[in-house]
Amino acid sequence: MDVATQDEPLPRPPGDAGDVAAPGTDVGSEAGAIDTSSAQDVVEPEDVLELEDVVAPVDAGPPPVDVVAPVDVVAPVDAGPPAVDVVAPRDAGPPPVDVVSLPRDAGPPPVDVVSLPRVTGVPRIDATLKAAMRAVYLRGQAAGLRAAVFAKIGDSITESQSFLTDFGPASGTPSWNLGSYTAFEPTRAYFDATLVDAVHSSFDRPSLAAVTGWTAGHCLEDGAALLRQELTTLRPAVAVVMFGSADVEVTELATYRANLTRVVQIILAANVIPLLSTIPDRTDSPTTVALGPSFVAAVREVAAAQRVPLVDYWAALQPLPGRGVSEDHVHPSLYRLPGGGPEAAYFTPAALAYGYNVRNLLTLATLAHVRAVVFHDGPADP
Repeated sequence: MDVATQDEPLPRPPGDAGDVAAPGTDVGSEAGAIDTSSAQDVVEPEDVLELEDVVAPVDAGPPPVDVVAPVDVVAPVDAGPPAVDVVAPRDAGPPPVDVVSLPRDAGPPPVDVVSLPRVTGVPRIDATLKAAMRAVYLRGQAAGLRAAVFAKIGDSITESQSFLTDFGPASGTPSWNLGSYTAFEPTRAYFDATLVDAVHSSFDRPSLAAVTGWTAGHCLEDGAALLRQELTTLRPAVAVVMFGSADVEVTELATYRANLTRVVQIILAANVIPLLSTIPDRTDSPTTVALGPSFVAAVREVAAAQRVPLVDYWAALQPLPGRGVSEDHVHPSLYRLPGGGPEAAYFTPAALAYGYNVRNLLTLATLAHVRAVVFHDGPADP
């Protein structure tokens, strides 16, 4: 199987536990095991939530019209103007400058939820889950969070340049092909239109909380400082979260479950909707093969217990060649154009035989579904 040139990992944050890569490996879309040698287990860290309570949203009339023409629209729900800004936690550090603040609205309704293409792994948002997530969303809008912004939280599979970055403005010439999934174009355009710094949208901005070799425990170090700083800086409405590929090798299952639960709770306390993802299979050793299914099950258990949407990436990968995993047996595989370079944002039938392409489609489909059901108060899933 052809594998693209490896992504260059971001520098490790100061004070973080040292991660030592296995010989001959690195990260991103290419071959290379996740660096896990010094992961620390963190169970039940001190509760240092400092985010202020927010007031109920005030109805200020209809939101501004988005330039993307909606199809089969569902009437948008007016979240009203922000009441207060989220206060940065004491341990979050100063946010970067030049963060662009654009109108905080849900944008135009995407195509009707019933008309969206079915994609394996998209969360089922029933009436109970919808009510819980809509309450989080409305509190966040009242607190000044931005509906058109999402955060990326995870390890090298999330940090990778192969994950969503081709949709971002900094990529230059557009390099995506939605194939038969053009119904997701309004959602792609909506999240791409809001810059979160001078040149990046949510799709391609490097995340402070997506780091090569990270376990869920790493994310909680120093009072979850980097996670909190990412949420405070971006002010996102949702966060894409995936941990476990590194944990499966170094973390006890109960500790992993507790750490992942704490990550989700911190995100919810910030009035951000976590989109919690299951993990790909790891087939690089008998140990990871044996333990993998129990870690996937733990993700499902945490999502159910915390009442947050479950993005079942593992299920979406199962029909793929090699279950969507590259020749390193750790990271997702990546489509290459015949005679050309890697294209992670191609959704043609040939491209959707590869793991990163499937994750990019699944994430875009999930964002569209959350917008339709939660942001715009569309019909819940049966």
